[in-house]
Amino acid sequence: MPSLLKQFTNYTNSGLGLENFLRLVQSICQVVAASTASATEAEPWSIAWRNLALSRRYFRYFQFVNCFERAWSVFSGQDTSSTGGYVLRTLDVGRWSCLGGYLFLEAFTILHALNIYPTHWAKQTLLESFKLWFYSMIFAMVGIIWQLLVPASSPGSSTTKKPTEKEGAVVTKEVEKEKVISQGDDKADSTKTEKNRTITTTGDKDTTSNTTRLLTELVILCCDILIPGQTLGWIDVDFLTVSSAAVLSSLLMGKDKWVKVQNQGAL
Repeated sequence: MPSLLKQFTNYTNSGLGLENFLRLVQSICQVVAASTASATEAEPWSIAWRNLALSRRYFRYFQFVNCFERAWSVFSGQDTSSTGGYVLRTLDVGRWSCLGGYLFLEAFTILHALNIYPTHWAKQTLLESFKLWFYSMIFAMVGIIWQLLVPASSPGSSTTKKPTEKEGAVVTKEVEKEKVISQGDDKADSTKTEKNRTITTTGDKDTTSNTTRLLTELVILCCDILIPGQTLGWIDVDFLTVSSAAVLSSLLMGKDKWVKVQNQGAL
């Protein structure tokens, strides 16, 4: 197993890990800037988080293409999430379409942010993009709540065909035959029971793991939605709360991204 330093190097050398690491540092700078007593002390921290925020925009500049492709694949039924039913399919299309629109509009303001080509419409465009970002997270949150309240049924449970009388008679004979055989073979019966227990335990673990994943994603969304919500004036929270929530969401996202990067490095 690689050392912790090697794992951290792998993490920061990847685009996925570096972007999240910069996000964490940016959020910490925001917390410090919001916690300082005077504007003079907060100024260097504010400069740091503004520059970090700008640098992170390079990582997602063309990601609107991926978002629109994902929305289309869900809409056309090519994506795996489209098998979750009409409701989840609609919510996913709305989520990825709005997220792609947010990134697309944000991309037009990069020259203004760099002070290369300032325009009078850049700030309003950025605000409109934040509205789409807010809507995309609403779609995502509703989708997660829907999955928690209406869990997906097991495959084949809704397509079970009721046997006819002739088929039922054949099945009954087979069951009786199986009973006779199983009575004379206690070892085989014990093995079958143990196998069924293993399958049940595995299914319970998968359900618990999926629920934990959904709840984690919901917490991340609840934290991140404060950013556009506070900027647009739709959510009444102070700057310290927003930045603290961003630290929490960065850590939660970083955990999964860390594992993903290390697994890719091991291949």
